Formats: sequence, structure tokens, C-alpha cells
Amino acid sequence: SAPKARAADDIIRAVLAARTAAWNDGDLDAFMGGYWRDPELRFIRGGTVYKGWKETMGHLRGHYGEGPTMGRLALDNLDIDLVEDDVATVAGRYRIARAGVTEVGTFTLVMKRFDGLWRIVQEHSTPETPRTN
Repeated sequence: SAPKARAADDIIRAVLAARTAAWNDGDLDAFMGGYWRDPELRFIRGGTVYKGWKETMGHLRGHYGEGPTMGRLALDNLDIDLVEDDVATVAGRYRIARAGVTEVGTFTLVMKRFDGLWRIVQEHSTPETPRTN
């Protein structure tokens, strides 16, 4: 099972890299493509739970805008665990630099493979205190 796990790990890293590139291009629609497009998607930020793809899109658009206002996203310390062949968890840190402020925090993702495509079904991100650059 090691080769299968390695392949899944690489694919998941590629999905997250593509989403990061979309964010850095200011393309919220492409970024949202990494989420399960379903009313059961859960996005938890700090103390708030957003349920559904549309609600998540609305939150992100309202908080970060679209285009250049989204800033620059970087993910690091990614720790991927293949729980089952079609289910994985990802833990890591994120950093968003925008408008002179750098937001940093931690996140965990639950990802599932649907028809060969890995999608985020739940995200929980915890921002740390923003600090000025």
C-alpha cells in the first residue's frame, strides 16, 4: 500500500499547490474548485461554522474580496495522512500577506476522493493574531 499512499500524497499536494496559485492569481472561482461543491461542505474559521459551498464562497469573498485584494497565500508544514484509500487529512500552517498585514494560522482539512478527484469536504482554520509587516 505504500506506493498508493505516496501517489495520493503527491496528488493532494498538487491540488493544494494549484489552489494556492489560484489564490495568488486573485482567482477565487478557481480556488473554490478545490472544495466539494455541496451543501454539506463545512468551513470552520475561528468560532464560526459555515455550511455549504455557496456559504463558504460568500464568506471568503466578503472577507478577502477578489483579485489583488486577496493577497499572497503560502502553505507550509503540510502533514498528510491517508486515512483510507479515498479519505485523507491534511494539517499545516498558512500565511496570507495582504494590505500590509500578514495573517498566519493553522489549518486542518478533511479531503475525499470523488471520481478520482480529491476535494476538501471540511476545513478548520484558526488564525493567530494578525501582525503588521
